[in-house]
Amino acid sequence: MEFWKDIKGYEGLYQVSNYGRVKSLGNEASRKEKIRKVKYDRNGYPVIILHKNGEKKFFLTHRLVAEAFIPNPDNLPEINHKDECKTNNFVENLEWCNRYYNVTYGNIIVKANIARKKTRFFKLVAACCRGLQKVK
Repeated sequence: MEFWKDIKGYEGLYQVSNYGRVKSLGNEASRKEKIRKVKYDRNGYPVIILHKNGEKKFFLTHRLVAEAFIPNPDNLPEINHKDECKTNNFVENLEWCNRYYNVTYGNIIVKANIARKKTRFFKLVAACCRGLQKVK
């Protein structure tokens, strides 16, 4: 079941759900609640734009969910996606963690090594195609 909580600093304006959705609560002109559209940052994380007093601010959706629904008694700075999917912001998929845990979690090191090898391979192919390097 989807539960909604006020977003800290935006009480009465916006709420976040345990499913990772954000809604506006309306204003004097429109009392209609509306689910906010998601945008994505350059790293592929969903972000939401919130407006208050004529200013707009960008928030990572997973941070809003974690701050509203997951206690953080150790004051940990980062949020990990347990399934390694940046867009899965259900509260059950998120956990507070430190930087080391977050960057070494799951398959991230394996994925980084694969990406590094692919990059080296494609640089080698490109150099070969330009005649800069001969194949042995």
